[in-house]
Amino acid sequence: MRTSHALAALAAALVSSSALAMGPGYLGELDNASIDIGNTLGSKTQPFNGAFADVYTFDLIDPGFVKGGVHTTIGLPFGIKILKVSLSGGTMTGVEEFLMNENSATANFLQEDLGSGHYTLTVSGLVFGGHGSYGGDIAAVTAAVPEPESMALALAGVASVLALSRRRKQR
Repeated sequence: MRTSHALAALAAALVSSSALAMGPGYLGELDNASIDIGNTLGSKTQPFNGAFADVYTFDLIDPGFVKGGVHTTIGLPFGIKILKVSLSGGTMTGVEEFLMNENSATANFLQEDLGSGHYTLTVSGLVFGGHGSYGGDIAAVTAAVPEPESMALALAGVASVLALSRRRKQR
């Protein structure tokens, strides 16, 4: 009896934590930002079994990289198996796929050298036992573009160093 209560509490915790995450759809413009993602598929009253593919899209404003992870639970009589994360679009020439590690129930991803553009992140897998959920995050880390004032200040500093070194050479 205690085991079923623990399983129910774990399932409720997963559902409540993924409720705070953004579901499939457009995530917006990502520029040095992290967004939680997640979804719950099926329920006791409306069971769902089979394949799913949740699509998230976002715009990368500046060149950089995207990283993150998606996790689910394992060892329960319900849930998600064969969890996979795919990334495509923007300046990528193909699709990069990241599979779930069976020991940790997590699919981590890292894609470097991305240019600005519109990207698609797809989370897919198989739901069994009537319902399952996943949660995770996606972070975009972009290169900093210096402000014009910062560049002017740096150039002024270089010019003053050069002027001082010329003066020393002339003496």
